[in-house]
Amino acid sequence: MFLVLIYNKLKKKLTFCSKLHFKFIQNHSILSCQIDFHLTMICIFEPMTKIVFYSCFSFLLFLFVSCGNDYGNKLESDELDVFYTKIENEEFARNIAIYWKEHDLLASKKQSIQLDEKDGVLILKVIPTEKFDASTFSFDERALLKQLQDSLQSHVQPKRLEVVIAKNNFETIFNIN
Repeated sequence: MFLVLIYNKLKKKLTFCSKLHFKFIQNHSILSCQIDFHLTMICIFEPMTKIVFYSCFSFLLFLFVSCGNDYGNKLESDELDVFYTKIENEEFARNIAIYWKEHDLLASKKQSIQLDEKDGVLILKVIPTEKFDASTFSFDERALLKQLQDSLQSHVQPKRLEVVIAKNNFETIFNIN
């Protein structure tokens, strides 16, 4: 916006200065140089306003798109964030957060989990604290994940629950079901 104002002021001066330029070109060489400077500045600012406009537009578009990641509503504590995508599942999300704390499932750094619902099934998306590789996920680890799922099932009755492992953006990368 600032550059547009400068551009408009310089454009008005250009009209005035260009008349002076042609009128006094022979007698006032210093004035001629100043007028040429104004002409040059206008030639520079005109494309710059387009660049600034497109840069601002691109930045605002990027900001709008990047803020579009909505993980749902959030229950927050010092150790755990529980996101839930449907407001009617808030009580289930609270019960899962309480379960998580009571059963010492908290890690040394803050964790985030998401409770989503698809086709009437609650899906608890857990982000691992360490790098996850499905090919090295042992049978015992799968059994523990299944045991966690079965134990949590009692806290979300009568709905069915599935526990999955997800990326940082809650995109599912491993499902035991």
